Amino acid sequence: MPETNLRDRSYDEKKSSLQEALSLIKTGNHIFIGSACGEPQHLVNGLVELGSHLADNEILHVHTLGVAPYANPRYSGRFRLNAFFVGVRPGVKEKKGPAVDQVVLETFDEGLSAQVMHIGPYSEEGPTVKMLHDFIHGNGYKMRGRHHEIYLGDPRRTDPAKLKTIIRQPVEKA
Repeated sequence: MPETNLRDRSYDEKKSSLQEALSLIKTGNHIFIGSACGEPQHLVNGLVELGSHLADNEILHVHTLGVAPYANPRYSGRFRLNAFFVGVRPGVKEKKGPAVDQVVLETFDEGLSAQVMHIGPYSEEGPTVKMLHDFIHGNGYKMRGRHHEIYLGDPRRTDPAKLKTIIRQPVEKA
């Protein structure tokens, strides 16, 4: 079959075996793993079990609820993790002290939501939040519950002008 853009191919044309899918991942590639119910567990397990050809691959994900065998320190030569939250991995408590016991994993079941990326200091989020609210109301929706924020930078090490925050607001039809 001639090489085509994946977006131009039908679902049936995109289906492949685990081995075929893994053969497309090359050393140094970025691998995005869907979050929550979008985590392809069969492929995640295959990355570890059949991915011995991989090295220095960055795994990106927001929130992993399922298995994350690639987070095991023995695979650190194969995978670098870039995640909002993975969970407390073995060995972390011993290295970071007792504060790890205070980490709480919460699951948000928000349903339909609108979100926007704010780039800049937390203190300047007001106009971005207003823009999100205007978008929601302007498209026939109303806010449901409180918004929450996902911080993608470390304010201790990031220039405030470069901090990234996802502002997410649950919505429903007005």
